[in-house]
Amino acid sequence: PINFLDYFLEYEPSHVLVAADSDDRAVGYIECTTSYSHFVKTTKQVFFPRLEAVDPSQIPFEKRFLFALHFIRRWPAHLHINLTAEYQHQGLGTKLIDALIDQLKKEGFTRLAICGVERGSANYGFYRHYGFKEIWVYSPKLVSLGIRFKGEKNMKIEHVCLNVKDIEKEKEFYCQLFGFQTNAKYHNDKTGWENYFLTSPEGG
Repeated sequence: PINFLDYFLEYEPSHVLVAADSDDRAVGYIECTTSYSHFVKTTKQVFFPRLEAVDPSQIPFEKRFLFALHFIRRWPAHLHINLTAEYQHQGLGTKLIDALIDQLKKEGFTRLAICGVERGSANYGFYRHYGFKEIWVYSPKLVSLGIRFKGEKNMKIEHVCLNVKDIEKEKEFYCQLFGFQTNAKYHNDKTGWENYFLTSPEGG
Protein backbone atom coordinates (compact mmCIF):
# COMPACT_ATOMS: atom_id res chain seq x y z
CA PRO A 1 0.00 0.00 0.00
CA ILE A 2 1.09 3.53 -0.83
CA ASN A 3 0.88 4.68 2.80
CA PHE A 4 3.56 2.20 3.89
CA LEU A 5 6.09 4.22 1.89
CA ASP A 6 4.76 7.73 1.35
CA TYR A 7 4.03 8.54 4.99
CA PHE A 8 7.51 7.62 6.18
CA LEU A 9 9.34 9.29 3.31
CA GLU A 10 7.33 12.49 3.63
CA TYR A 11 6.88 12.80 7.39
CA GLU A 12 9.61 10.72 9.05
CA PRO A 13 12.47 10.33 6.54
CA SER A 14 15.01 10.10 9.36
CA HIS A 15 13.36 6.83 10.37
CA VAL A 16 13.76 5.22 6.95
CA LEU A 17 16.92 3.12 6.56
CA VAL A 18 17.85 1.52 3.23
CA ALA A 19 20.19 -1.42 2.58
CA ALA A 20 22.13 -1.39 -0.69
CA ASP A 21 24.25 -3.98 -2.51
CA SER A 22 27.78 -3.50 -3.84
CA ASP A 23 26.36 -1.69 -6.88
CA ASP A 24 24.46 0.73 -4.64
CA ARG A 25 21.10 -0.76 -5.56
CA ALA A 26 18.45 -0.84 -2.86
CA VAL A 27 17.81 -4.41 -1.69
CA GLY A 28 15.79 -3.74 1.46
CA TYR A 29 14.52 -1.12 3.85
CA ILE A 30 13.17 -0.63 7.33
CA GLU A 31 11.01 2.27 8.43
CA CYS A 32 9.13 3.28 11.52
CA THR A 33 6.86 5.96 12.86
CA THR A 34 7.40 7.28 16.37
CA SER A 35 3.98 8.84 16.92
CA TYR A 36 0.82 6.75 16.85
CA SER A 37 -1.49 9.78 16.96
CA HIS A 38 0.32 11.63 14.15
CA PHE A 39 0.41 8.53 11.96
CA VAL A 40 -3.33 7.93 12.36
CA LYS A 41 -4.29 11.58 11.90
CA THR A 42 -2.11 12.01 8.82
CA THR A 43 -3.30 8.76 7.28
CA LYS A 44 -6.93 9.85 7.58
CA GLN A 45 -6.45 13.49 6.55
CA VAL A 46 -3.76 13.16 3.88
CA PHE A 47 -3.49 9.62 2.58
CA PHE A 48 -7.10 8.50 2.50
CA PRO A 49 -7.93 11.32 0.02
CA ARG A 50 -4.78 10.48 -1.95
CA LEU A 51 -5.70 6.80 -2.06
CA GLU A 52 -9.24 7.67 -3.09
CA ALA A 53 -7.84 9.42 -6.15
CA VAL A 54 -5.15 6.85 -6.97
CA ASP A 55 -6.35 3.44 -5.81
CA PRO A 56 -9.49 3.29 -3.62
CA SER A 57 -9.09 -0.48 -3.25
CA GLN A 58 -6.28 0.15 -0.73
CA ILE A 59 -8.51 2.07 1.71
CA PRO A 60 -10.27 -0.94 3.33
CA PHE A 61 -6.89 -2.50 4.10
CA GLU A 62 -5.63 0.78 5.58
CA LYS A 63 -8.72 1.05 7.79
CA ARG A 64 -8.22 -2.49 9.06
CA PHE A 65 -4.57 -1.72 9.75
CA LEU A 66 -5.43 1.43 11.73
CA PHE A 67 -7.98 -0.56 13.71
CA ALA A 68 -5.37 -3.20 14.55
CA LEU A 69 -2.84 -0.49 15.40
CA HIS A 70 -5.27 1.03 17.91
CA PHE A 71 -4.78 -1.92 20.25
CA ILE A 72 -1.02 -1.32 20.49
CA ARG A 73 -1.20 2.48 20.66
CA ARG A 74 0.82 2.40 23.89
CA TRP A 75 3.71 1.31 21.65
CA PRO A 76 3.91 4.46 19.49
CA ALA A 77 6.96 3.33 17.48
CA HIS A 78 6.05 0.60 15.01
CA LEU A 79 8.10 -0.71 12.11
CA HIS A 80 7.73 -2.03 8.58
CA ILE A 81 10.54 -3.96 6.91
CA ASN A 82 10.99 -5.46 3.45
CA LEU A 83 13.83 -7.25 1.68
CA THR A 84 14.19 -8.51 -1.88
CA ALA A 85 13.92 -12.30 -2.08
CA GLU A 86 17.60 -12.89 -2.92
CA TYR A 87 18.76 -11.01 0.19
CA GLN A 88 16.51 -12.72 2.68
CA HIS A 89 17.88 -15.24 5.22
CA GLN A 90 21.32 -13.63 5.16
CA GLY A 91 21.16 -11.60 8.37
CA LEU A 92 20.27 -8.34 6.65
CA GLY A 93 16.94 -8.05 8.42
CA THR A 94 18.68 -8.36 11.78
CA LYS A 95 21.17 -5.65 10.83
CA LEU A 96 18.38 -3.30 9.76
CA ILE A 97 16.52 -3.78 13.04
CA ASP A 98 19.79 -3.32 14.96
CA ALA A 99 20.41 -0.02 13.16
CA LEU A 100 16.87 1.21 13.73
CA ILE A 101 16.92 0.35 17.44
CA ASP A 102 20.30 2.06 17.84
CA GLN A 103 18.81 5.22 16.35
CA LEU A 104 15.67 5.01 18.49
CA LYS A 105 17.80 4.57 21.61
CA LYS A 106 19.66 7.78 20.82
CA GLU A 107 16.31 9.56 20.50
CA GLY A 108 15.20 8.28 23.89
CA PHE A 109 12.71 5.63 22.80
CA THR A 110 12.50 2.40 24.78
CA ARG A 111 10.31 0.06 22.75
CA LEU A 112 9.38 -0.91 19.21
CA ALA A 113 6.44 -2.88 17.81
CA ILE A 114 5.30 -4.56 14.64
CA CYS A 115 1.59 -4.81 13.96
CA GLY A 116 -0.13 -7.91 12.60
CA VAL A 117 2.13 -10.98 12.40
CA GLU A 118 0.82 -14.47 11.71
CA ARG A 119 1.73 -17.02 14.34
CA GLY A 120 3.79 -19.86 12.94
CA SER A 121 4.96 -17.86 9.92
CA ALA A 122 8.61 -17.36 9.01
CA ASN A 123 8.30 -13.70 9.97
CA TYR A 124 6.92 -14.64 13.37
CA GLY A 125 9.87 -16.96 13.99
CA PHE A 126 12.34 -14.29 12.90
CA TYR A 127 10.94 -11.63 15.24
CA ARG A 128 10.64 -13.99 18.18
CA HIS A 129 14.23 -15.14 17.66
CA TYR A 130 15.34 -11.50 17.64
CA GLY A 131 13.64 -10.92 20.99
CA PHE A 132 10.17 -9.61 20.16
CA LYS A 133 7.31 -10.82 22.37
CA GLU A 134 3.58 -10.97 21.84
CA ILE A 135 1.95 -7.75 23.06
CA TRP A 136 -1.54 -8.16 21.60
CA VAL A 137 -3.52 -11.17 20.37
CA TYR A 138 -6.20 -10.49 17.74
CA SER A 139 -7.01 -14.13 17.07
CA PRO A 140 -5.39 -17.54 17.60
CA LYS A 141 -3.34 -16.90 14.45
CA LEU A 142 -2.75 -13.12 14.39
CA VAL A 143 -0.74 -11.08 16.93
CA SER A 144 1.32 -7.93 17.31
CA LEU A 145 4.85 -8.14 18.64
CA GLY A 146 7.04 -5.72 20.58
CA ILE A 147 10.51 -5.42 22.03
CA ARG A 148 11.76 -3.25 24.89
CA PHE A 149 15.21 -1.71 25.15
CA LYS A 150 16.96 0.95 27.19
CA GLY A 151 17.10 4.40 25.63
CA GLU A 152 20.20 6.53 26.02
CA LYS A 153 18.27 9.67 26.92
CA ASN A 154 15.90 8.19 29.45
CA MET A 155 14.65 10.47 32.19
CA LYS A 156 12.41 9.05 34.88
CA ILE A 157 9.76 11.38 36.25
CA GLU A 158 8.34 10.16 39.54
CA HIS A 159 5.25 12.37 39.60
CA VAL A 160 3.74 15.54 38.15
CA CYS A 161 0.89 17.66 39.50
CA LEU A 162 -1.46 19.49 37.14
CA ASN A 163 -4.13 22.03 38.07
CA VAL A 164 -6.91 21.97 35.47
CA LYS A 165 -10.36 23.46 34.93
CA ASP A 166 -12.08 20.24 33.80
CA ILE A 167 -10.66 17.31 35.72
CA GLU A 168 -12.83 14.69 34.00
CA LYS A 169 -11.84 15.86 30.52
CA GLU A 170 -8.15 15.86 31.41
CA LYS A 171 -8.37 12.41 32.98
CA GLU A 172 -9.97 10.96 29.84
CA PHE A 173 -7.34 12.64 27.66
CA TYR A 174 -4.41 10.98 29.44
CA CYS A 175 -6.13 7.63 29.88
CA GLN A 176 -7.23 7.32 26.27
CA LEU A 177 -4.19 8.79 24.53
CA PHE A 178 -1.39 7.49 26.74
CA GLY A 179 -2.97 4.47 28.39
CA PHE A 180 -2.80 5.83 31.95
CA GLN A 181 -4.74 4.05 34.69
CA THR A 182 -6.59 5.94 37.41
CA ASN A 183 -7.75 5.42 40.96
CA ALA A 184 -11.13 6.46 42.34
CA LYS A 185 -11.57 10.24 42.43
CA TYR A 186 -10.81 11.96 45.74
CA HIS A 187 -13.20 14.73 46.81
CA ASN A 188 -12.84 17.00 49.85
CA ASP A 189 -16.29 18.12 51.00
CA LYS A 190 -14.95 21.10 52.95
CA THR A 191 -12.75 22.66 50.29
CA GLY A 192 -14.26 21.20 47.12
CA TRP A 193 -10.82 19.89 46.12
CA GLU A 194 -10.89 16.94 43.72
CA ASN A 195 -8.07 14.88 42.27
CA TYR A 196 -7.12 11.68 40.50
CA PHE A 197 -3.87 9.76 40.67
CA LEU A 198 -2.89 8.56 37.19
CA THR A 199 -0.32 5.82 36.67
CA SER A 200 1.55 5.34 33.40
CA PRO A 201 2.00 1.89 31.79
CA GLU A 202 5.68 2.03 32.89
CA GLY A 203 4.61 2.55 36.50
CA GLY A 204 5.38 6.27 36.89
